[in-house]
Amino acid sequence: MNIRRLLGAGVIWLGMSVPAIASLVIKNVEITSLPALYKSDSGLQQRVWINIVHEGDVEPIVLQLGQVTKKVKLHSGENNFYIEIPEVNQVQEDVLTVKQGREILYTEPIKINPVRHWQMNLVQHTHTDIGYTRSQMEILAEHLRYIDYALDYCDATDNYPEPAKFRWTCEISWAVSEYLKCRPAEQIARLKQRIKEGRIELATMCLNFDELPDEQTLAASLAPLKQFRQHGMRAELAMQDDVNGIGWCFSEYFADAGVKYLNMGTHGHRALICFDKPTVFWWESPSEKKMLAYRAGHYNQGNFCGIHNDDFETFETKVLEYLKQLEDKHYPYDVCAAQHSGYFTDNAPPSTKSCEMVKRWNEKYE
Repeated sequence: MNIRRLLGAGVIWLGMSVPAIASLVIKNVEITSLPALYKSDSGLQQRVWINIVHEGDVEPIVLQLGQVTKKVKLHSGENNFYIEIPEVNQVQEDVLTVKQGREILYTEPIKINPVRHWQMNLVQHTHTDIGYTRSQMEILAEHLRYIDYALDYCDATDNYPEPAKFRWTCEISWAVSEYLKCRPAEQIARLKQRIKEGRIELATMCLNFDELPDEQTLAASLAPLKQFRQHGMRAELAMQDDVNGIGWCFSEYFADAGVKYLNMGTHGHRALICFDKPTVFWWESPSEKKMLAYRAGHYNQGNFCGIHNDDFETFETKVLEYLKQLEDKHYPYDVCAAQHSGYFTDNAPPSTKSCEMVKRWNEKYE
């Protein structure tokens, strides 16, 4: 996993009812191969998750998958266990066996597929929502400070592993434009340097626009781009978050302004979302100009996974669940992006919590 990148992968399931044997009553067995590769002293491993529903007292059993065995105890209700096996490069068939002593309680052949290699890009930004928390006059000072914080967090993580270094995306140009007007030259020089290094990215939309502004207003909103160019700052990305759609005229304006990429983080609470999974496409204008567009998930997808907290186990589980959902929805690519904020709210300050999560993830996963 990186700040912008994470590796993982996914596979299969099996479920059936099993008759009562002796004092054990096994009601159901399900097997899922988790979408990740784990590091170990003996090489990369896949983890097969086994869910057993049991009625009765606590019972010791042995799980065996191929040549790998594991001793566990069954408790009444749902039981979750895992067995790690060496990474497979092609579909193979193994036998799962559940034993108590010499007695076989359950046995079934299962297919194990190769793990899909994921790259998950974690994109931290502050979602600017004027009026949601306070007016623009009140939140502007905060957004200027957030850029100061982002620069400090870049400094604080310079010695981190490359994938875990703090990175930041300025979601809108409004705050950056004001920053260039009021911050001292030394601070602006720091910002320029981090942009040059690729640690901070400038997005080019002035705000997240709904359908109310007309074409002339939207054209005028790109004025900060000239300011960025005069400062020699690269700005090739447009972000539209929390508004499910974008003005058609931008397909012409962006191309003329040198904007190459569009990212749209959606929100389905009070609006329709047109796809059930992230979507990549070329957005082409009537005059056949085009730019690469990524219709991402929710603009706080990483926060839904708990990236802003200290609970790594929850974060780990939620990420694996999310990747499995993408697989189940036949998401066609091995790369995806998850936007997030430093805290789980709009107009939130940045945080280095994600850097710590990524460090821990990469220590455990390939």
